[in-house]
Amino acid sequence: MTLYELHCEFDVTRRIGWSDDDLGDHIDEVYETLHQGKDVVGIDSRADLDTGMTEITVRFRDWITDDPEHVGRVILGAAISSSGAEHEGLLPIGRAAGAGVGAMRYRGIKLPHWKLRAASAAPVADE
Repeated sequence: MTLYELHCEFDVTRRIGWSDDDLGDHIDEVYETLHQGKDVVGIDSRADLDTGMTEITVRFRDWITDDPEHVGRVILGAAISSSGAEHEGLLPIGRAAGAGVGAMRYRGIKLPHWKLRAASAAPVADE
């Protein structure tokens, strides 16, 4: 089984500005959700809480496909959606629409929006 790494850079915003620790708390929720993924073996992250620029690197096992980058994007997209946010550019149109179950907490102008700036994937050595 091969390990892969997906590295993504995002602008994390919402219509009204972030206050106090709101952005950090939201990003932490996404990370906690990622840690629960059974095939996720590691996460590295960095966020500028003043600008919303966020980098996430997810290391994961790909068991069944020949498109590990897509698998990584689905894992990350599911974590973002289940944390009440929406994402743009992470998955093909039609698969990334709307926010997930947690969106009821963040309605309207408070809904976090993760806009993908860059992404890359590569196999990595087993740890």
